[in-house]
Amino acid sequence: MPEQAMAEMTYKDRLKVDLFPTIWCPGCGIGTIMMQLAMTLDELGLDERNTIIVTGIGCTGRMGGYLKHEAVYTLHGRTLPVAEAIKTVRPEMNVIVVAGDGDTASIGGNHLVHSIRRNAPVTVLCNNNEIYGLTGGQTGPTTPTGTKTLSSPAGNPNTPINLQAIVRSSPHALYAKTTVYHQIHMRNAIREAIEWPGFSFVDITSQCIENNGRRIGFDSANDMLTFFRKTYKRAPKDADHLAPFEIGIVYPADHPSRNGHVSAPAATAAPDTQVEPAGSIPSRTDPEPKAAPPTDDEKARRRAESVARAALMAKLPADMKLRVARREISLEDAMREAGVDPE
Repeated sequence: MPEQAMAEMTYKDRLKVDLFPTIWCPGCGIGTIMMQLAMTLDELGLDERNTIIVTGIGCTGRMGGYLKHEAVYTLHGRTLPVAEAIKTVRPEMNVIVVAGDGDTASIGGNHLVHSIRRNAPVTVLCNNNEIYGLTGGQTGPTTPTGTKTLSSPAGNPNTPINLQAIVRSSPHALYAKTTVYHQIHMRNAIREAIEWPGFSFVDITSQCIENNGRRIGFDSANDMLTFFRKTYKRAPKDADHLAPFEIGIVYPADHPSRNGHVSAPAATAAPDTQVEPAGSIPSRTDPEPKAAPPTDDEKARRRAESVARAALMAKLPADMKLRVARREISLEDAMREAGVDPE
């Protein structure tokens, strides 16, 4: 899948930078997830007028307070029913759930199963740090077998939950696996998930150095990121599932893509033949007909435009870049004012 260039500084418009620094521990991966989400929202042109963030209890739940979006801070494990309710009443809105693995797969596990079954058109970003970090480091649903935690000092005796298998139990859902180290891949996965018309789930392996990493032998957050870099590899482009320690995007079986790559010509139906995925949540209103999901060619075009814009920005002096980022001047006017040749 083509990778996008680094987003320009306009992504900061999505953040409440006046509240920084955040309350998260030094070395925590949640801040990286938030930055990549902000960049993706900026690239897609999504803001508080068309996107709602839903968070739950836990370290990850604080993210909603740092984003300039309508955000709902729900009860522990109840992010998905709240997200579905919002999507039902306001079907035109993009609804993004950001929650930890404990919130999503433990107390919220039953809601997860049924949101997948109903193909609820919401996007879930799961900060999967394999631990209950906020409460001190107890064993969570994704904690690997044998891991020593606050609540399992002799090692976790249980098998971790298989998020990929649960999500892919539906023939309609999109599943992506990425890590906090693979930041551009993470942003691409988030974009694909937001653009997916049904249920989508991005499983993001993240580091909690304070209440997990040091207990299992890492000296620093950088050591954990280095481990992610050395251990996680990209799945083959024709993969129809992800093996352990593989990252990629896996589409439903009848979709013409595998791991984010086109493996067969996409059949583009006429607008009046587009069928909403089975199991979508019915609306109490009569919204406009749902637009067809963007084709692979359209996604490639958008990414090419993003790369081209970044290349032009790189030609500008620093002060001019800042004016463009603040939207005080258009990129075209900045190029002319700076006397820079766009070719």
